[in-house]
Amino acid sequence: MRTTTYPRIAVWLGMVGLVVWALGGCGGGGGQKPSIHQDLQNARQEKDPMLRARKLMDIALRQAKVQDLSGAETSLDEAARACREVAEPDAKAGLLAKLAEKYFQIQRPRDARRILEEARKTIDSIQQPEAKAKNLASLGRAQALMKDQEGAAQTLQAAEQAAGKIDDLKGRIEVLSDIAAAYHRNDQPSEADRVLQSAWTAIDRAEDARLRSEALAQVALSQSQLGKKAEAEKTFQQALETTSKLDDFFRRTNAMVEIALKLSQAGLTDKAKEVLNEAEKLTPKIPQPDLQQQTLDRIRETMDQIKLGKKK
Repeated sequence: MRTTTYPRIAVWLGMVGLVVWALGGCGGGGGQKPSIHQDLQNARQEKDPMLRARKLMDIALRQAKVQDLSGAETSLDEAARACREVAEPDAKAGLLAKLAEKYFQIQRPRDARRILEEARKTIDSIQQPEAKAKNLASLGRAQALMKDQEGAAQTLQAAEQAAGKIDDLKGRIEVLSDIAAAYHRNDQPSEADRVLQSAWTAIDRAEDARLRSEALAQVALSQSQLGKKAEAEKTFQQALETTSKLDDFFRRTNAMVEIALKLSQAGLTDKAKEVLNEAEKLTPKIPQPDLQQQTLDRIRETMDQIKLGKKK
């Protein structure tokens, strides 16, 4: 009996091992689903509709990645309902544009177009030029993603018109950068270059060195995103040279932190760290102890973000 029992036990144990491996270890799928399920339950309980919508959109893409397309559709439908609960038109329009992109990514183009139309109607109710231009840029980017080149071009032209009414230089440069990136996505490189050139023209009128340096860093980031790496590095250097004109070391070091963040977003992490280290060396020159400590805390927090690969 023993000569036959041991092989049977061995075979039985082997089968059990295969079942356990198949359920828990194959591809790691067994470990992902409970996490997604728990995150989904937590997202549904989020009281802030804006945060709920964002979380549900992120979860939907995770579900799509593990081939749970039905779950992804349900999550996006719930995100759509959360978007509609957002009272502020500016925030609502931006969320809807992002939602449309997510619908398109999971192969639901009809829903994507429907949500885009909802976003457009929401944008029509926005009066503030910067918010209107920024949301039109987001809408144009979504249209470009969906290969609606003509519609995207028209939307981005409207975004440019709204951007021309923005008084705040930093806000205008940021919006123009968004518009340029959207033109680039829409396969209109000449239009992207033209918009960036208009950003340069706006910067030339800036008298404040900190404002000028941060605007230059924003343009440099845009150049990097458009694939113009050499030009971006040159513009980043101009931004850094501009900060040296600031006699107020609190303003100078904080401008350097802003530039470091943009460098990090452009993938130039070593240069970003170098700039932060230089900023830290300048902090003893800040006469007010509280502002000195505030700046040091910000520099170290930003350094930690960059080391962890987080981008604001």
